[in-house]
Amino acid sequence: MTTPVTLTAAAAITYAQTSTNPIIVNDTGTNIAANADALVKLGAQLVKVYDNNDYLSKGGFLSAISVADVLALAPKMFSSFNAPMLFSNVVDTAQNVVVNAAALLNLSSQVIGLTVNDTAKNIASQATIFTLGKMLTGLVIDGVAFSGAATVKGAWAVNVSAAAAATLYADGMTGGVIQVTDTGANIAANADALAKLGSQLLQVYDTNELNYSGGYHANISVADVLALAPKTLDNLHNSMYFRHVVDSSQTITANLDALQGLGLQVRGMTFTDTVAPTITITDSQYNKDLIVIKTINSKSYGLVITQAKEANVSNDLTNSHVTSIGISDTAAHVASGLATLQSHLGKISGITLTDAGTPTVSVSAAQVTADAGALNAIQTANLLSVKDTSAAINTLSLSGVHNTNIELMLTNLSTVANKAPLTLTENTTVTNLNLSLISLTGDTINEKVYNSTGTEIDLLNSKGAVINQFLFTHETEAQLHLLGVNPAVVHLM
Repeated sequence: MTTPVTLTAAAAITYAQTSTNPIIVNDTGTNIAANADALVKLGAQLVKVYDNNDYLSKGGFLSAISVADVLALAPKMFSSFNAPMLFSNVVDTAQNVVVNAAALLNLSSQVIGLTVNDTAKNIASQATIFTLGKMLTGLVIDGVAFSGAATVKGAWAVNVSAAAAATLYADGMTGGVIQVTDTGANIAANADALAKLGSQLLQVYDTNELNYSGGYHANISVADVLALAPKTLDNLHNSMYFRHVVDSSQTITANLDALQGLGLQVRGMTFTDTVAPTITITDSQYNKDLIVIKTINSKSYGLVITQAKEANVSNDLTNSHVTSIGISDTAAHVASGLATLQSHLGKISGITLTDAGTPTVSVSAAQVTADAGALNAIQTANLLSVKDTSAAINTLSLSGVHNTNIELMLTNLSTVANKAPLTLTENTTVTNLNLSLISLTGDTINEKVYNSTGTEIDLLNSKGAVINQFLFTHETEAQLHLLGVNPAVVHLM
């Protein structure tokens, strides 16, 4: 085997014109780069190439070299210490890079820096460029250079301006990952396009705005803040605050859950409606999205809350923008919270009971008197069961109650010493007289017509004396239901 001759790059090219003997090149990186195309054409005659002034610790081969030349020379090229050379400045067009992507990846241990220099349109149309990982360290887009960088999130992305990213989107970029580093004003000017990049946009770094000085100063739409907020950092690499989310009330309301999902990044929202809007949301959504709802800084708007739980009413109404609230809860919860509901009656649009069938609202006589307005706001058909002493019920007026399905449930049959038996006269429609809580041992009941349209019920003791009398002016014997008694002790007269 012929011993290779060692020459400089230029001398090797001249030597090869008259000899086929193997050649080793030993020269500076600059000289090798200047003659790279001709050296590649030597093919197998070129055995090795030593770069005697570029050091791996400083980036390896620093001179610009094309993809075709690096693919041909990298397997033969070594540092002065005989270590495989690293290439940190491979520069070529989008097309040349894409055609040779697989071969470049096979040389990933040596190619550590690749810049694609082309038009935005050509770069945007070649998604394969962005599959080269850390090898891709820069783009020259329409003559403007951008470097690649490891982001604070640990991923690798090509770092471009907001305008360049917008241009890539406009030119149909369909693949790749980019990071935007720019001023807040430039980011704002291109926000719509940046948002539309979707998963291709890894991160947005605002170089001149800080959360403690107000965060992102420009107005931003709901769509853009939802897309950009998770990716945008302020100058100190903190998640950016947005104090000027500006959009229609319809759009903001439709996206409350998603806006709430941004946590504390949304710090202020303003409606664009020309007329003060009214927002309608459920109580569940209101309380789930309360943090972001409180950031609405439009002074004139109304808030209608529906399907509220009784337990949430007072807290919900601390928001001065709430104009009305609809209740949807069980009969038991409504009954226990009647006083609260009555105190907020002016803003209660209606009460719906969620129980199956015909629910029973159990109240005391005092509640009927004090909370009649709240009882009348119940829109679900129900049985109003007034459970109290006979003395309390005797003084109760049901005339203000709209419900016609009423039950009187006595807890005792009190009498007053040395006075006539207690007589209860009710001039309102009563459905049931429930005596299930009363001990009637030894007593009997006489039931008869009262004033032709009503019913009289007399309770007699074992001696036949009337101890209590109930007069119902609106119910016939057929209409009034006597509950909680043994039919055997009831005498119809």
